[in-house]
Amino acid sequence: MTEDRARMKDRTRAWLEYAERDLAAARTLVAGGDYAVALFHCQQAIEKTLKALITETSDEEPPKIHGLLRLAEIAGVELPDATMELASDLELSYVESRYPDVGLEPEVGLDAQIIEHYVSATEETCQWLLSKIS
Repeated sequence: MTEDRARMKDRTRAWLEYAERDLAAARTLVAGGDYAVALFHCQQAIEKTLKALITETSDEEPPKIHGLLRLAEIAGVELPDATMELASDLELSYVESRYPDVGLEPEVGLDAQIIEHYVSATEETCQWLLSKIS
C-alpha cells in the first residue's frame, strides 16, 4: 500500500480495492473474448473509483446508484469530454450486459481493438480519478 493510500479512510481503500479487482476481471475477460462482460467490469471499476472519491471527500456514504455521470456530479468532478463519452458508453453496456430483455445485442460491433480501447480508457480514467483523491 502506498503512503497516500495509508492516509485514506478504510472505506475509501475498500472501494479502490474492489475497483482494481473489476479492472483485473475486465482484462481477463477480454483475453477470453467475453467482451460484453468485460465492459460491465469497466463500468464497475469507474463506479467504484467514483464512490471512493465520494467516500474520501465527504462524511456521507456514496449513494447506491450506478450512473457514472451522476456519481461524478455528486463527487464534484468535472469530467473531460472524452471521459463523459466513455461513461455514457459504459452506462449503456452496463444495461446491455445485465438485462437481456432490453432487446439489445451486447456483442454486436465489438472486437478486441474496440474493447482494448475501452479497457485502457477505463484504466486512465480510474487513475485520473485516483489523483483527485490523493
